[in-house]
Parts: sequence; C-alpha cells; structure tokens
Amino acid sequence: MKKMAAELKIYVVGIGGRGLNALTAIKRRGIPVKTIGIDTDSSALSVAKCDEKLLIGEDLTKGRSTAGVMEIGRKAMEALAYKIVEKVADGEVVVLISGLGGGAGSGGHTVLVESIKERFPEKLVISFVTIPFKTESGNRINNAKMALSTIIDISDVTVVHFNDLLKEKYPSLPLVRAYRILDNKIEESLRAILGLQNIKPIPGVVNVDFNSFKAIAMRSGLGLINVKEAASVLSAFKEALKEEFCDIDVTGCKGAVVYIEGSETALQTSDIYDISGTLTSTYGIQVVYFGFKPSWELTQPKVAFIATGVKSESVRKFLEE
Repeated sequence: MKKMAAELKIYVVGIGGRGLNALTAIKRRGIPVKTIGIDTDSSALSVAKCDEKLLIGEDLTKGRSTAGVMEIGRKAMEALAYKIVEKVADGEVVVLISGLGGGAGSGGHTVLVESIKERFPEKLVISFVTIPFKTESGNRINNAKMALSTIIDISDVTVVHFNDLLKEKYPSLPLVRAYRILDNKIEESLRAILGLQNIKPIPGVVNVDFNSFKAIAMRSGLGLINVKEAASVLSAFKEALKEEFCDIDVTGCKGAVVYIEGSETALQTSDIYDISGTLTSTYGIQVVYFGFKPSWELTQPKVAFIATGVKSESVRKFLEE
C-alpha cells in the first residue's frame, strides 16, 4: 500500500498591528495553519484572533506600543524570540506577517527571522510585509527601508505589498476594507502553499509537490504568489502573472510553480504547451513545475502561480531613494 505524505504543517506569525489583523482574518476563514500573535501592545493583542499570543517588551513599554521606535521593537523581540522558535520547531514552513514603518514590525520581524534561521537553517521562512504610504513620516519610511532590506536578505521568500499601490487601485475604499483585500491575498497565498499537497501528476511535464516548491524557494529573495480564477486556464494564468500591489518582473527568475485546479475537462493539452512556452521562452525561466488538482466544486478553472527570485522596480526604488 502506498504511504500518504505527511500533512504540511505551517505556522503563521503576525507581528504588530498589521500582523495581528491578518491573523484575525486567517483565523476567521478557517485556514488550517497554526497562528501566533506577537505585539508590545497588550490592548491590540487582547482583541486579536489567533491560536497563541505573546506579549513582548513589557518591561520596555509597560504593555503599550513602541511609539514607532524600531530599536524598542528589536529589543523586545530579542528577549523572547526563543519562545517563538520553540513553538515553530515542528513546522516545515514559518510565515511572518508585519507592516513595516512602526517599531514592533520593523524591529521585531528581522530579529525573529534571524532567530528561526539560526536555529533551523533549512526551515522555509516566508515573509509578507506591507510598505507604508510615501506621505507618511520620514521616520516610518526610514524604518521600513532598513527593515525591508534585511528581511529580503535573510528570509527565504519575501512578498511585498505597497500601500500606495493599494490606494491607487482602490482610492475611495475605506482603509480597513482595503487592508482586507491584502488579507485576502495572504490567505490565498497560504492556500496555494497548502495546496501543494496531493497534486495529480500531468504526463510529460515536471510535476510539483511541496519539495519542488521548497527547492526554488530557499534563499531566493523576492517572490510572487498569486491565485486567479477565470473562464479558461490560459486566462487565469495570464491574470496570475500580474501582482496588483507590487510591480513584479519574473524574467529569468529562480523558478516557478504552476498548478491548475478545476474539472478534468477544463485542462487542455494546449494549455500546458502555451503556459510552458510562455514561462520558458518568453520569460526565460529554466525551472518550472506543473500540477493539477481535480475539483468538481469550481465552476471555472483556478490557477496558482508561484515565482521565486523575481525582480521589482518598486522595491529597488524604495530602497534606493
């Protein structure tokens, strides 16, 4: 009898206000991941929805915010990072979420990634970070720049979302609702990673599972994780190539994963040929994995697209300005 692969265990850690809000959304959606909330602010922590909570820096802030001081966030995390490292020891993937600019996110995120990678260098660490509006204070922008540069260097994959691009796309939407759109993006990304289990092989192409993804994800830099649904597989794939909240160029990137979910009749031979040709010939990606997940629940096909080692002009300009 064929043995089933072990279930993929993912820990999602939210740091600071932005991270806690994302965890609350993830928890409400019932995504099968373990969630841990971290903040210096006891009030924010008390209303967050997550499996475990950790108040840090109590001696430094008396249970209040860091007041945007990055060094306080760093010191607060340094004192208790070992507790988080112990909690995530049995996970294969650790996802960290924070908004950069303030103290807890900018200071604490880097410390926690460093601590996890020091103890478990082969554990996959993925960072999701939100960049502040360009009109915010110089202190917040500088905090974000310093933190982002380090996070990209030490995380295996970093997914960046810019508040300014969120504003451009949804100018009249209340900020709380706009952030829910970013929360949905992160939720879709988590489902895409979880979906790398039990994928049906496609004859004639390099098939995908979690280990395939990990091979292209480790120490890869910037990443794109997108899930799109459309009337056809090819239309969904073309949409999945676009990132709304950070301009991304996948040309010559380290590798890509594409898996299609839908009814078996939705997938045509020409779809695989066209997608493969686009990625290898047009974008020059040499390592591409494919998979298919049969689903009779979807009325139209869904495509998950993951690319690692991508480039971003927005990120480059933000770090250099």
